[in-house]
Amino acid sequence: MVFADLVLGLLYLAVVNKPRFKPRWDDIMAAEGWPLFEAIERAAMDHVPRLGDLYRACDAIRHDVYSIKRLTEIAKLVDRVRRSGRGVEVFDFLLNRFTGVAGRREASVYTPSPLVDLMVALISPMSGSSIFDPCCGSGEFLIGAAKYISASGAHSTDVSFTGHALSERSAHLTYMNLRLHGVAADLNVRGNEIFLDDRTMSESRRFNVIISNPPFDMKEPIPAGMRRYSRYGPLPRSRSSFAWLQYIVSSLADGGQAAVVMPSGALFRAGSEGGIRAQMVDEGVVEAVIALPSGMFSSTGIPVTVWLLSRSAARPNDEVLLIDASSLGHMISRTQRSLSGDDQSRVVDTLVKWRSGDGYEDVPGFSVSVPVSNIRDQGYILTPGRYVAASISPELSRSLRSPRELRNELVRLERRADELDMVADHQLNRIRPWIL
Repeated sequence: MVFADLVLGLLYLAVVNKPRFKPRWDDIMAAEGWPLFEAIERAAMDHVPRLGDLYRACDAIRHDVYSIKRLTEIAKLVDRVRRSGRGVEVFDFLLNRFTGVAGRREASVYTPSPLVDLMVALISPMSGSSIFDPCCGSGEFLIGAAKYISASGAHSTDVSFTGHALSERSAHLTYMNLRLHGVAADLNVRGNEIFLDDRTMSESRRFNVIISNPPFDMKEPIPAGMRRYSRYGPLPRSRSSFAWLQYIVSSLADGGQAAVVMPSGALFRAGSEGGIRAQMVDEGVVEAVIALPSGMFSSTGIPVTVWLLSRSAARPNDEVLLIDASSLGHMISRTQRSLSGDDQSRVVDTLVKWRSGDGYEDVPGFSVSVPVSNIRDQGYILTPGRYVAASISPELSRSLRSPRELRNELVRLERRADELDMVADHQLNRIRPWIL
């Protein structure tokens, strides 16, 4: 990640809208040879908070025999980006690429903007909200919430933004990203809080809105002196999904709402996780679950889900909305899928109608409002596909064709296409002498 930290740090220094740092960038561009290292390191250390990753990246490449030439070329390239006026756009692009290469094991996982937009719209933060991301990655959810509030005509300056990072590097990336997008936030490196007893949390640390994409199932040892406690039951020692979920529920203010990305395994795993899931459903904090397509992230191809949590328990008829959106989306690369604006609107509109009770109807194969008693009968499994498939009527089921039938039809059509190709070739061969 040395190269990533170097490029992102330099790009930030070049385009950040802070007048007192312009002279620092001018010093960097005027420096040649070894003084170039000193100019960059001085700018990194003078910044508040200090850009330690940029400083360490410069120090790491000092001993490369080509370091001066490479650093000079990178600085000039960054300056060209600055003068193009597209610095923030390029920063976002590189942040996505670099964190995608790092994978989900890094604390700085980057959530694609279509998924950010979807989750923010599902929560619909308003002016005056307190917004929290307990695993802020690169700050994209806080930025997405600020953009949503501004687009609604309100002022994001009336909103408080708080982010907790799992590492100093994640905190630095978040700080730079937020600053470039004009969002002020309270940032801390406090990732171990998910291991604490949630009964120690005070009202002053509760939030109206929580949006997050925590790491999937960290298998790190329990820190010395810390208890893994959940109000819903003992937490498993090798998986962190429900540690995050219980921490987020405990961080919600009364009436607060949360949207959290979770691995699909959290929907059906048994044991201690199954017990916690049952307690959460019975208590009414699980409002909805949305199954998303596989390949949403560049760093992993596994399918993910979005859990919508609420401390208000304002659900129609004591039900949980389950949406199977796994068939939505389109491929934007060989391995990554994305959600279009229409895909996002379909999911959001379904939730809005369900919440209001105005115009909602189950859609066979897509969405179903399930009574908690039915979920209890299913062993508290929350996999949307299980329930939306059961909502398909017998008449519709008979009209659906099996994979074997579809495969046989495909083979038949391919054979028919080959026959038509042969007929076309024969006819072309007959008229070719007249053409030549």
